[in-house]
Amino acid sequence: MPNATLSEIAKKLGLSRSTVSKTFHHCSGVDFETRQLVLDAIRDANLKFTDFKPIHAVLPDTPAYFWKTMRQGLLAASKESGTPFGFSIYTNPVNFQTVLEYLREAEEAEIRVLILSAYMTPEIYGILQRMVRRCCVILLTEQYDLNSSFYVGSDAYRDGREMGKLYLAEYSDYALYIIDYPWYLLNNELRLKGFLDAVREAKPELAEQAVLLKTGNDIDNSTKAYAAYLARTLSEAVRKDTPCCFYAPTGMSQLPDAIRKSGLDAVCIGHDSAFSNNQLTEYNASCNQDTFRQGYTAGEAAVRFLKSGQVPPQKNLYIPSIIKGSQ
Repeated sequence: MPNATLSEIAKKLGLSRSTVSKTFHHCSGVDFETRQLVLDAIRDANLKFTDFKPIHAVLPDTPAYFWKTMRQGLLAASKESGTPFGFSIYTNPVNFQTVLEYLREAEEAEIRVLILSAYMTPEIYGILQRMVRRCCVILLTEQYDLNSSFYVGSDAYRDGREMGKLYLAEYSDYALYIIDYPWYLLNNELRLKGFLDAVREAKPELAEQAVLLKTGNDIDNSTKAYAAYLARTLSEAVRKDTPCCFYAPTGMSQLPDAIRKSGLDAVCIGHDSAFSNNQLTEYNASCNQDTFRQGYTAGEAAVRFLKSGQVPPQKNLYIPSIIKGSQ
């Protein structure tokens, strides 16, 4: 593509050429609003991303502590096998519009293996139904029943059960509140079912008394604005003199900050929280996916299919998660 075209788009949008170039080449480091603005301009200019490889991965980059290690696992498999992987990076798992654009481009490129980490929507599902007819699709986020696709990731139901057992062992004296994620996610549903099954089997009254807290979906859940919104939601729903335990079936990086802002006497447990120097920094306990191994295993499976046509030995390849922060 002529450099002048990128420069023209940058000038028109009032952005740096570097930002426009990053967006065009599907690189990380661009916020969602800017990325979508540039992608719209690129599409209007009839320009297309062409740097697809036979193995191509579509991944978000926020939050970095989670997705960066998954990408490192993919890159390790690529380097070890001597097989180049292509990457299309978007900003946040809820940026469905960007994912749809990437998938439409990948469909036209006729790649051999698609490695996808994205929340499923009917539109995304529809594209994948077409793509599985002529390429291997490996899902990293949710284990949907999509014909001829494969899932590499955590056993969500088992992870939920383990967190239910942890709640019973360490926090059963705390009133239980479950944070409802605003988007439907199959793995969240499986985690929550596992969690409540474990609690119900040991102390059914605790499961019956659990309160489901609804949260909105009009604010990016990785931002400080969401922490403030969530703090108000918690304060309105929970008495400050009531010790409580919040369980989040999905990774919610702003939940600990929201609890601090609310002034509640509370602990929080959940999944896929941030760590620093291998120590849990925010959640009292968290069941974290082994994202490096997940990426590496998916990369190995992709290379194997590309070189020999051999598909993974089973539809769901479960990677054991790691619980940290518990006593």
